[in-house]
Amino acid sequence: MGDAINIASRMESTAETGTIQVTQNTFKHISYLFDVEKIGRVEVKGKSDPITTYKILNQKQTTDKTKKYTDRESVFVGREEELNLLNIMLDNVEKGTGSICWIAGEAGIGKSRLVAEFYSSLFLEDRVHRSFQEYDPLSSKIYWFETGALPYQVSSPFSPIIHFFVQYFGISLDMSNEEKYNLVESKLSKLQDGEDMFPFIANLLQIELSKEDNYQTAFLEPVILQEVTVQAIISFLDVFSKETPLVLVFDDIQWADKSSINLMRDLVSQVKSSKILLLILSRSPPDPHDRLYKKIITNFQEKFTLIEIGHLSDFGAASLISNILKVENLPENVRDRIITQSQGNPFYVEELVQSFIESGYLANENGKWILKTDASKLQIPDTLNNLLMTRLDQLDEKSKRVAQSASVIGREFLFPILQCINDRNVALEESISTLEDREWIINRLVETKQSYFFRHVLSRDVAYNSLLFKRRKEIHNKIADCLRKIDETMVDEIGRHLFEAEAFDDALPFIVKAAEMAISTNSTSEAISMLSQVTQNSDKIKDFMGMTSAYVTLGTAYAVQGDVEQSTKYYSSLLDKSKEAKNQHAEVKALNKLAENALFMSHDPTKADEYLVKAEEIGSLINFPEGLLETSAVRCVMHQSLGEFDKSMEYEIKGTKISDDLNIDFANISFKYNLIVSYVLSLKLDGAEKLIEDFLVEYETKGEKYYVASIYGYLYPAILNLRGQIKEAIKFTKKGIKIAKEIKAPFPEYLASRSLGEIYNHAGEFQNAEHYFEIAAEQSTKNPSFGFLASSKISLASIRTMIGRDDNDLFQEGIKDMEGRGATYWGARSWGEIGYYYFYVQNFKESRRYFDLSLTKPNAPFYLYKTYNLLGKARLCIAEKKYDEALGIISEANDFSKEYGIELYHAENNFLRAVIYFHNNQLSDALLSFNKSYTQATKLNLKQLTLEILSFKIKTYDLLKDNGSLTQLRKQFDDLFEEIANQFDSEDKKEAYISSFSMLKP
Repeated sequence: MGDAINIASRMESTAETGTIQVTQNTFKHISYLFDVEKIGRVEVKGKSDPITTYKILNQKQTTDKTKKYTDRESVFVGREEELNLLNIMLDNVEKGTGSICWIAGEAGIGKSRLVAEFYSSLFLEDRVHRSFQEYDPLSSKIYWFETGALPYQVSSPFSPIIHFFVQYFGISLDMSNEEKYNLVESKLSKLQDGEDMFPFIANLLQIELSKEDNYQTAFLEPVILQEVTVQAIISFLDVFSKETPLVLVFDDIQWADKSSINLMRDLVSQVKSSKILLLILSRSPPDPHDRLYKKIITNFQEKFTLIEIGHLSDFGAASLISNILKVENLPENVRDRIITQSQGNPFYVEELVQSFIESGYLANENGKWILKTDASKLQIPDTLNNLLMTRLDQLDEKSKRVAQSASVIGREFLFPILQCINDRNVALEESISTLEDREWIINRLVETKQSYFFRHVLSRDVAYNSLLFKRRKEIHNKIADCLRKIDETMVDEIGRHLFEAEAFDDALPFIVKAAEMAISTNSTSEAISMLSQVTQNSDKIKDFMGMTSAYVTLGTAYAVQGDVEQSTKYYSSLLDKSKEAKNQHAEVKALNKLAENALFMSHDPTKADEYLVKAEEIGSLINFPEGLLETSAVRCVMHQSLGEFDKSMEYEIKGTKISDDLNIDFANISFKYNLIVSYVLSLKLDGAEKLIEDFLVEYETKGEKYYVASIYGYLYPAILNLRGQIKEAIKFTKKGIKIAKEIKAPFPEYLASRSLGEIYNHAGEFQNAEHYFEIAAEQSTKNPSFGFLASSKISLASIRTMIGRDDNDLFQEGIKDMEGRGATYWGARSWGEIGYYYFYVQNFKESRRYFDLSLTKPNAPFYLYKTYNLLGKARLCIAEKKYDEALGIISEANDFSKEYGIELYHAENNFLRAVIYFHNNQLSDALLSFNKSYTQATKLNLKQLTLEILSFKIKTYDLLKDNGSLTQLRKQFDDLFEEIANQFDSEDKKEAYISSFSMLKP
């Protein structure tokens, strides 16, 4: 008593006026409630050593893990060695070496307690921020983030990550979409590269994006969207770990969804080069074949620690009991029974003590715990589950009902939801307070009292399983109703609760929507898991069109995975069920999806056409415009890919009308855009220009910058370039790139960069051409389907090879990518470039094969690149000295260009004709054609072609013994050769070009 008064007096006398000063011992008990400032050490009379003191600053608005682990009276025992290991690993991290620790042990064995004690020790030393602290560039403290998986969210993509971000940003249920948007945008804007992270993190949190933000996510393929989302998350964590250590805790990883596991695998690669200590907790040691564990072992053998937490020894258990049960009259045989029954599980011991207190077996009298009953009458449950059930039954009836209701919501629950599902006459606050006092639940937000979680997942499970099945279903249904009123975007949670309530028809649209969202981020395994439970209960579902959506989405999930067999299986099953049910609307949907698979995955347009003919026939018969709209969309792509542009235009016009009638604006805009594409690809240049003029007004008025960027960057420059208006083409292409960059839309930037690379290549500005082909290759990684990635790699390899830097590795990558989904859609361009590449490396046999393929197999850009590919083949024939064949090809190219108003290739056409005359010793005819081509080439500023013409003109004049013109021509040649060589940004590139074209020098 005297010691306490002495210390209190010393605290009062040394405290600043108007402040409260406390000792470290007091601080341990109140640290979760107050922010404090460490003052230093104070001498106290009667104490051999100074004591550490703290000044209380203010009450905390949120709690953190400290409360969870410091407000119990039990002392941490038996895990000192493991705690020491964690501190050693953190020391290494502080020195700049990332580390990973996997902590494994059965439920209740003390994994979370070990981690929490680790946190508490750092917190007491003022070395760590509170959990989920915002980034402070001036702070040197350790950041601490944690999350965990839940057994009922194993099919919800990124659920632990979403949970983490909800806590970090402080998102609450009552927030509108605008409030969430502004909150997340504001907090991320304070981080380096936060603006780049925003669209992907916001999309992950199901926040509706603005139109411009949406351009960055909506048009990405699922696999790419997942990749960039994962990268955004890792970039977020990287901000916190660049200068100071970050401890990242992932609890119960055994329940993590596949997308979160994939994220963790990617994060492992990042940890090694950052100041991150990654703590992974699981109920059992990692499986040696586990992909995450294998990644860790491969990358972190030296910096990886596996801690397997076993049962406490009898001595450890006895120490724990002694620390908790400071009972004056507890018999030894009772202690022994508890040790035996607990089997060294600390959670069991702690819960048993609570049970003894709640049952009245123990009472605190004058600061001492006294056993108030005959020791022989003590009931010690034989299992932890039974013990928790006993504790649940010891609650008053109202508190027990509240605990059970909360358990149906989940391990973590929000007060507004709990309030919504309970009767108004239930004293909810009083019951919540009781559950907190009895340490069933913990309040995550002290001030608002909005968020709670069960102290242990086992406690939640016991409360949940104590409910009768009928009552459990009723509560699940109520929760779903509440969530629908509060926030309908929580589709996975609403669907889960309705499904658990066996309200299958009501659950169906929410589960399908959740699965569609999962597929959009390539979380196909989770989508399949969600939908499989639906199909397994199909006999209980009456909504046939709802089941149609489920089968369609399931087939789509397998298609995105690349599993055409499983995808087709579900579409075919839907077709059979539709026929059996005589539901023709569903039949049309099934036929359309089967057509998609046949076209895009099996590359069988004939089979696709069979399905589409049937779909269109039935759709027209039953007047099903939505189905016919889907049919039109598939037909547009199919006919474009086959070069059948009259048919593609027919369905683009049809789709435009249907979407207009249905008021589906995004489809209407898309069909109109594709109509322009078909006009350009079919070389109806005047018609295309008129459509562009009309539609640009509409697109710009509606703020459709994605399509505006694509038109300015790709479609309109294609028209201008073919007409020989190169300067104008470059101007509009750069305008398209600027818009694409402003809205951060990768595909329009790919199209524009690709166009600019081609234009500069024709103009002989190879440095610029290579630069833009590189950008196109980079951007096409976000749109790898339809041959865009393959074509970009092949074009880049081709131009590098032409100017003397053979890039066979990149070329072979492009060839391999041609095997990808829909790669032949862009075939004529890719096959033509392959022909040019083989021509440059003098593999004439392969060059001919690919030029022939580009000129005989119709596809989308068949006509657009026909002249270019014809002239490439003509060059090949000249190299092979097949001059008659070359002349025939040149004539075909000339006739084709004239027919469609193409000016771009006239100079090259006349040049190649002149080269044949030259080789046939028809020098006068050659000179006439060289002069004609020279005039045309210089007019269009085609530098490389002009250089080739000058080279042959000099050779021709030399043979004609006309020395009068040679001096001037040679100077023109040398000046132009030097100008082209000097455009390169390095000496190596310049020397490669000079070496490659030295044979042109007369």
